[in-house]
Amino acid sequence: MKKIFALFLALTMTLVCFCALAEEAHPLGCMLDKMSTADLNTNPVTGEIFSQYRITYVNLWVTWCEPCKTELPNIQAMYTDETYKAMGLNVLGIFCEDDISTLKAGKDMLRDNKCTFTNVRIGSDGQLLNLVARSGDNRPVSYIVNNKGEVLSYYVGGMSKPAMKEFIDEGFRIADTQFIHENIALGDANADGSINTGDATLVLKYAANMISFDKQQCDNSDCNFDGKVNTGDATIILKHSAEIELLPAKKIFTLTVRVEGEEDAIFMIETYSGFLRAPLEDNGIIAGEEGEYGLFVKTVNGRTADAEKQEWWCLTKGGEMLETGVETTPIVDGDSFEFTLTVGW
Repeated sequence: MKKIFALFLALTMTLVCFCALAEEAHPLGCMLDKMSTADLNTNPVTGEIFSQYRITYVNLWVTWCEPCKTELPNIQAMYTDETYKAMGLNVLGIFCEDDISTLKAGKDMLRDNKCTFTNVRIGSDGQLLNLVARSGDNRPVSYIVNNKGEVLSYYVGGMSKPAMKEFIDEGFRIADTQFIHENIALGDANADGSINTGDATLVLKYAANMISFDKQQCDNSDCNFDGKVNTGDATIILKHSAEIELLPAKKIFTLTVRVEGEEDAIFMIETYSGFLRAPLEDNGIIAGEEGEYGLFVKTVNGRTADAEKQEWWCLTKGGEMLETGVETTPIVDGDSFEFTLTVGW
């Protein structure tokens, strides 16, 4: 029986390890923001290339792969598509080199297919090597990369032109749904990943002017959202540590930016209800000025309402206009807010 149990345990651990490896063996979330390499003509190319576009369609290819060769004209068509250009699409190729897929062969293949989009060599760049490793032995592989250099989606295998358009369109939709995670960890005054009596002690020392806190520590320690860090916050942390009264968890809020005649931009915000405004402002989604009722929003997602044209942003919740703004609006988990550009009264 012991031998059977030991065998079962070993098999279970093997499966767990295998599953863990399988979960990591995909390119989603890979970053190319610090990429530093060169194109096939030795011109330098860095991760800055992604920041200039809403999304970048990236294709990993090799010369001996027939599907790679077949889809090159489709990729070039996406690159020269004026509609996609206006939407903020760029195209980038990642050329894989080996004994057969030489630099000369790659340049010849691009020339024969009249490809003018940028193609880079992998070289010794750590982020590119990680992307290739996480993509396995598959060729070609297509990726959607956002303006922060993060891989949002991928597809293994060659694509027809309609399939490629569908993949890119979905990429725009994914990129426009931005998940914003506020970095506040309520109660974790020392930012060690746990909330305990040590955090309460730090808050008490801060309240007694024995130590100083940076902004992050103050945000983490303001457990009752009153804008101050004092003994009351230390008490809350102690209650949480003793599991008498747990601190609130982060919640998901949805914000839809709606402009007539344009596609909606949707933002998912994960934060504490008392800090909803901070991630909106810090990530450049809204900007405005203080008013009698809180925040008067002038700019939403980079677009500013024109007062001379009698334009302004209206914040609504459940179809009802909210006159109190983001600052003082009561919110609960899953609430959906909407900024609508309104013209005239």
